[in-house]
Amino acid sequence: MATANFPHNGIDFVNSRPTGRFSNGLNSADHLARLFGYNSSPPPFLFLHSLKYGLQLNIYRGVNFASGGSGLLDDTGLQLNVLNLPQQINQFVNVRENLIAALGHESTKALLAKSLFCISTGSNDIFVYFKTRSTMPKEEFINLLMEAYENHIKTLYSLGSREFGIISVPPVGCCPANRLLNGTRCFEPMNDFARCFHSALDKLMYKLSSEIHGMKYVVGDSYKMTIDAIDNPRPFNFKNVDRLLWTWKTKRRRNL
Repeated sequence: MATANFPHNGIDFVNSRPTGRFSNGLNSADHLARLFGYNSSPPPFLFLHSLKYGLQLNIYRGVNFASGGSGLLDDTGLQLNVLNLPQQINQFVNVRENLIAALGHESTKALLAKSLFCISTGSNDIFVYFKTRSTMPKEEFINLLMEAYENHIKTLYSLGSREFGIISVPPVGCCPANRLLNGTRCFEPMNDFARCFHSALDKLMYKLSSEIHGMKYVVGDSYKMTIDAIDNPRPFNFKNVDRLLWTWKTKRRRNL
């Protein structure tokens, strides 16, 4: 039910074709894959799983387990029929078992130890918090998310993961839907949650890396990166982000 197979999704791909991904074009995972020397990102697990011998033959350059609309909490995205993070980890278990069958335990252990596990999650949990008008105090809610994050990281570590690329929550209060509701201004209460999320995540990953042998990580501050582009758009080849949003908003009203 969480779909993105319509414009303006995919507008910067060839022929401006929507791909089903929540992106205008290449996302951070795509660029990361290119830096590793791949022409495209690893294929989705469900696509490989649907092919005869697809999972066995195509897992050596990586697999994509992402499910748009999911979050850290099991209930986030549940009504959208998306795969939550425990289900995504179970898919990884399936891949791991295929690797063991093909390579053996020791070679699989070595392969996973030098593989990068890239995780970007948390935004949808914050969306749901505000959508449901939760009365849980902010600090308690962020701690709840961090507890879930810690459990998921430890589970992945127990399965052989050692190197993690973590992307924190961007300024979700500046998403087009929120800006439309606030007259092109970002919704700062939601952005405050995003800032707190990044601070808590940074501390959590530092704690885990000091407690767990052999774990390596980096946390990407997507909040600061996105705010920099919004506040100073010209170096990023944008002229006026507020005007672009106003134009889209006006066209949308006319279509209604």
